[in-house]
Amino acid sequence: MPTLLWLTLLAATATKLPPKDVAADINSPRADGRTLRFEAKEGTWMSLDVSPDGQTIVFDLLGDIYSVPFAGGAAKALTSGPAFDCQPRFSPDGRTIAFTSDRGGIDNVWLMDADGKNPRALTQEKEMYVRTPAWSPDGSWVVARKEEGKRAGIPPVELWLYHREGGAGIKLTSSDELNNAAGPVFSKDGRFLFFSVRQARFSYTPDLSQGLWQLMRYDRATGEAVALTEGFGGAVRPAIAPDGKRLVYVSRRDNDGVLVLRDLASGGERILARGVDRDEQEGFAQMDLWPGYSFTPDGSALVYASGGKLQRLAIDSGLVQEIPFTAPVTQYLAPRVNWQEKVESGPVQSRILRWMSQSPDAKTLAFDAFGRIWLLAGGIIVAGAVGTREDGLAAALVILAAYSIAFAVRIARGREGAPA
Repeated sequence: MPTLLWLTLLAATATKLPPKDVAADINSPRADGRTLRFEAKEGTWMSLDVSPDGQTIVFDLLGDIYSVPFAGGAAKALTSGPAFDCQPRFSPDGRTIAFTSDRGGIDNVWLMDADGKNPRALTQEKEMYVRTPAWSPDGSWVVARKEEGKRAGIPPVELWLYHREGGAGIKLTSSDELNNAAGPVFSKDGRFLFFSVRQARFSYTPDLSQGLWQLMRYDRATGEAVALTEGFGGAVRPAIAPDGKRLVYVSRRDNDGVLVLRDLASGGERILARGVDRDEQEGFAQMDLWPGYSFTPDGSALVYASGGKLQRLAIDSGLVQEIPFTAPVTQYLAPRVNWQEKVESGPVQSRILRWMSQSPDAKTLAFDAFGRIWLLAGGIIVAGAVGTREDGLAAALVILAAYSIAFAVRIARGREGAPA
């Protein structure tokens, strides 16, 4: 008998499963949902990167990451599922892709092999958003934007550095000194970090006279941050040329989006392209200020997304060519959540009374309800906009409550009046 009891307890313990992790199912399509499939040849706000060998472009589209030959053609999905994956970046050796994903329950930086296999979380924040990854030149570190997820409004955004093997990360910029940082990228030698900074707090009516965002260079050896740009138009989303001597950034000129090439030694600049997609300087910039883009490995061209297409811009001639793609898109739609709201047609309850005022003789109370001014005297409404029924009786308005005082109101025949 003791042996049988022991075996029964052992079986019960073996079959007891740990609590289910809800976040683990985020990227699993729901059984009661719908699947939508179509082909896409253009997209909006597509971040991309060019592989170190110049043969492949990775880009994001509708929450999935795709790869396509540099010349264009059929795109292959590297990620799929309901999770939102974006902002892919090749490691310097081309074997790993860093990207942003909410598949763990909130936006974090993830890594996967170049063919899309073996996805794993680099950061595992639960109350912070970590986005916009960029590799160090030696491929050992990833810098990213870190934003508080609990605070209302637009919280400060800091830059943090993470080792590719994991860890809690190292803070590079402090919100006490730089309110919001975006679009980080390393210099060729890894010493400097270039990024955009917004010092002014968020406003729905921002002052654009001096540019909301400007470029900064952060020295990892000394901790010193130096402003590189100033003035109207701003400067966002820097990209460093392979030779380390030139930098491209997005700005505005004459109310037009432009790509600007800057010589880092002399500070000289020239406009590479006009009419590119508008940046997000006035917005929340949660997905950064402009989609990610890249130089080709030889530095002769710039590849970016604009006008819904992938574009190749020759640095010397300024010639722009489209890189066509066809992407097989699969979207998973959860059941629609909706319900019917019942609108009361008889007596109604006012849940909000405003601006109550008592008359000097304390016999009458004036208040606002349903967008009308009402007078209450002796428990009877003596003025107000009241509907009437077909039999001539005024529609009853009952149980008006405010400041924990309930008034029973009845409308007698002929006592309704015009709004006060």
